[in-house]
Amino acid sequence: MKSYPSSELRNVCDEQNAAVEPAEEGEDLLQQMLERRHAPYPNLYPDQSPSEEWTMEERFRPLTFHGLILRSQLVNLLIRGVCYSETQSSATQPRLSFAEMTEDYPRYPDIHEVDLALLNPRMIVDVTPYMNTSPYAVSPNTRISQVFNLFRTMGLRHLPVVNAVGEIVGIITRHNLTHEFLVAKLRQHYITI
Repeated sequence: MKSYPSSELRNVCDEQNAAVEPAEEGEDLLQQMLERRHAPYPNLYPDQSPSEEWTMEERFRPLTFHGLILRSQLVNLLIRGVCYSETQSSATQPRLSFAEMTEDYPRYPDIHEVDLALLNPRMIVDVTPYMNTSPYAVSPNTRISQVFNLFRTMGLRHLPVVNAVGEIVGIITRHNLTHEFLVAKLRQHYITI
């Protein structure tokens, strides 16, 4: 890999891929899934549920990164109706076995096969049992050459960039490591200095 000056991720991280905002309604997440072809979905949530007494600052504090779930897994959960009512506990959500989650491999259902009319936006999907809670992740100070080597040796498609307090600050994809993209980002970085 070519050497780039100031080649830390924080200098080349694509703002458009930075921190995926959590969807407030199920339709928002579905819309993201319909529009974005190959993106991971970071599981972001506060360490505790919001309460009526919280101040505005507490309500909108940065969310912490807890893991990744793949599009195929989300679609599978939605098609199979794995969810629970907001008036119930997450323990009431049906659980799928590994065999059920992978029975359609390698041809997982597409998001366009989900009948949106059947989905209730008041239902909640707890993805915790299905997400990868320890994906590869890097800090914003990681050198691009290290990230490149991680992509090459591990066969990654995406890599979360997480700061020291667990907040996701971006997602690096293979596109972000192309020579053209890196040169354009570094030029942009030097223009703003």
